Amino acid sequence: MEIEQVGVDVVASLVGPDGATLLTADDPDGLDDAEILAVITPVAGELRLVITAHDPQAAPGACRVALTARRPAGPGDAERA
Repeated sequence: MEIEQVGVDVVASLVGPDGATLLTADDPDGLDDAEILAVITPVAGELRLVITAHDPQAAPGACRVALTARRPAGPGDAERA
């Protein structure tokens, strides 16, 4: 999953069906790069994407979310995630 930041530095978290955070992405370069979430989920079920501003005092901005691949894990995926 890729989150393009538009005018605001964001933090993206993927939350599992049990409410536990599976992964958090917060690129140290701020707005220069997209936030990337690559995960192999340990359980099946509904996942929730939570996006917040890195700085709680930041002016409003936007983001674009793209699901780049949704498939069963294959060879080498664990190393990339």
